[in-house]
Amino acid sequence: MEPYWWLPVLFAYFLGAIPFGYLIGKYMYGVDVRKKGSGNTGATNVYRVLGAKAGGLTFLLDACKGFIPVIIARMFFADPKVWALTGAAAVVGHIFSIYLKFRGGKGMSTSFGVGLALCPICALCGFITWLAVTSITNYVSLASILGFLFGAVCAYFLAPMPITLTFLFMFLLILFAHRSNVVRLINGTERKTRMPWQKKEDV
Repeated sequence: MEPYWWLPVLFAYFLGAIPFGYLIGKYMYGVDVRKKGSGNTGATNVYRVLGAKAGGLTFLLDACKGFIPVIIARMFFADPKVWALTGAAAVVGHIFSIYLKFRGGKGMSTSFGVGLALCPICALCGFITWLAVTSITNYVSLASILGFLFGAVCAYFLAPMPITLTFLFMFLLILFAHRSNVVRLINGTERKTRMPWQKKEDV
């Protein structure tokens, strides 16, 4: 491993831990999203509680906090293992934010940003899967799990092993973060979410 490899990893965790969904809700809308909806700070809950503009902004900022540290790591380090660990740290920071007593979002947006920086084709394949599953079922949780599963499969064929392992790690983290959603999916009680491009009667 290259010297000072831990610097981008540490930076990625603290950047990834910034709870943009919480900050947008509190300072732009006067709402603590942790006390509404599913209670997490991710883009989906912000969208449900505050609407498409707030949810879209949260998605963008959360994706950037995964994308930026990996790009910085790629600029200064040649070892893909450093890039991979940096991306993993950003997602861990998002889900287990030190600023919110190790609570946060469920990892989808930040993982997408990491994926774009590590293997754009894999991330886009996962996003297309997410988009298709969401549009057909309106289950964002199911779409997130399947999207990152497919992204990890693509990485196995298209990316170096450290990056493949990070895609797999992101999938497992997202699966863990959605464990209660999985139970509700099995029980048939999971909440559906109407996306901005859909009409009310489509849900």
